[in-house]
Amino acid sequence: MAAVGIDTDSRGNALKFSLSNGVIEILPISGIEKNRLWHNVQVGSSDFIVFDSGPRRFAVNRRYLSFCQFLWGMPFEFRTDEDGEDKEGSSGIDVYLASSKEPLHFSADYPEGADLDDEDREPGELEEIFFSLEMRAEDDAIEEPLSMISFLDEDGERAFFRIADVAMFVADLRLVEPGLIDAEIEGDEEDEVGVEKKPQLTLVTETPAAEPSPEKDVKT
Repeated sequence: MAAVGIDTDSRGNALKFSLSNGVIEILPISGIEKNRLWHNVQVGSSDFIVFDSGPRRFAVNRRYLSFCQFLWGMPFEFRTDEDGEDKEGSSGIDVYLASSKEPLHFSADYPEGADLDDEDREPGELEEIFFSLEMRAEDDAIEEPLSMISFLDEDGERAFFRIADVAMFVADLRLVEPGLIDAEIEGDEEDEVGVEKKPQLTLVTETPAAEPSPEKDVKT
């Protein structure tokens, strides 16, 4: 089931981690994400681990990852305000530098909707950033220490960051995946006419690692 993107693990998984800049997070993750991260945290070849938690996508720099723990049995519920904005975190872009636990926050325009299954579609700017971070090999930090990433904010002003100094990069999923905006609009229209909204499935592009047994998890 996991191979086709269906999460069969209903234990309430979460990832708790601490960065060297003092940031501590406990984030709900799907069982599919847990299997993948279980492998990548230990033997991954990339500087960054990338995963989704609720309405946000995270890229965590393993060079600044001081501690992490996989939890289960966590009763999470995402709360939203009257405007539908996520109260658990930012609805824009947050960049955590290695030198500070306070993020640099940016607002950005939502990309135009596009079919996520369309192989000919052009990836968005943030989508490319997450892809490049996840593909960044450990040797790249040594061979290309001054490499930068950049994006445009809602005012059309471009922000640049040295990848080696980024401890964590976080963005609203609707800014990353252009098709989610259309999906939300369609869902709202269905609600207005009394049609039940269909649940969205997480898209999986990798074969997950073997599922760790519950005995190896530590309940906190």
